[in-house]
Amino acid sequence: MSDIRVMIEDTKFDVRVSGILEINNQILVTNECDGVKTLPGGAIKTKETTEAAMIREFYEETHLKIKVGRLVACVENLFYYDELPYQQINFVYEVSLLDSEESDIEWHDTVTTEWIDKSNINNQLQPSVLNKLIVEERENFQHIVHEERME
Repeated sequence: MSDIRVMIEDTKFDVRVSGILEINNQILVTNECDGVKTLPGGAIKTKETTEAAMIREFYEETHLKIKVGRLVACVENLFYYDELPYQQINFVYEVSLLDSEESDIEWHDTVTTEWIDKSNINNQLQPSVLNKLIVEERENFQHIVHEERME
């Protein structure tokens, strides 16, 4: 199985999942190797469901076993990375620990994780629309189009 990540003409395209794990008003975030803070997750592989990808990616990045909850948003994220256009479809789920007693995180080779108090997110996450998903009530599914212009 391969990541759903391809070049189409001059644009990179991928499909990914992200998980919101909240415990006692703390949100688990990842610090990517390029300095970006985001929610744990990653690329979906061919022949893989979004829920299976969420479980796999979470375990790869944290060694935590999760159960996938409600799909809270689909984010169409259009941005530039290394000066190239990038289009990303991101399925954002609420997740919880399979074992509420198990919260020890093992570090990934290229990603570190940290807990951030929900009230201190303050636009730290990329894409920026994830910050809004964290602090607002997530009662209804949201379809979000987020576009960053190259300056």
